[in-house]
Amino acid sequence: MNQEKTGAFIAELRKEKGLTQAQLAERFGLSNKAVSKWETGKSLPDASIMIDLCDFLGITVNELLSGERIRVEDYMEKAEETIASVVRISQEEKVAALKEIRNRGLYSIVIGMILFVAAIYASYVLNEHRIYGLPQAATMGMLGFIGLIISNGMVSMWKSNRLLKEFKSK
Repeated sequence: MNQEKTGAFIAELRKEKGLTQAQLAERFGLSNKAVSKWETGKSLPDASIMIDLCDFLGITVNELLSGERIRVEDYMEKAEETIASVVRISQEEKVAALKEIRNRGLYSIVIGMILFVAAIYASYVLNEHRIYGLPQAATMGMLGFIGLIISNGMVSMWKSNRLLKEFKSK
């Protein structure tokens, strides 16, 4: 499935109907920016309106996702190609999402470590100036919170790496 080809196909069909992007968008209660994103291949129509859009444009969902009109004789073959393409993209999106979770886990660990060093330094400064009581307790409480940030990052990285390995082994 090629989003740019699909987008160009939507633009072609819209123009055949003599509509502007704004008019097509209004028909489905969307912004003209949404239609522009479809036509430039930056996104696809949402599944919730896809069937209605296809009906309006006089095409099938398979033709929409293929980015071209499909002859009856080629329909089944093209349907298989389209389904395989959608599954492949779905898998790529899952891998990308898992990598993003892993990266956010790493960011949490790094930020947590920086905060940890800052809290230890603040504790040292408070001790040096003989400031005790609430400021010292707040610094110690902050260390507990920082520990949660670091452990959350570690768990996120561990789980995302485990899921990535499972997913890649299938």
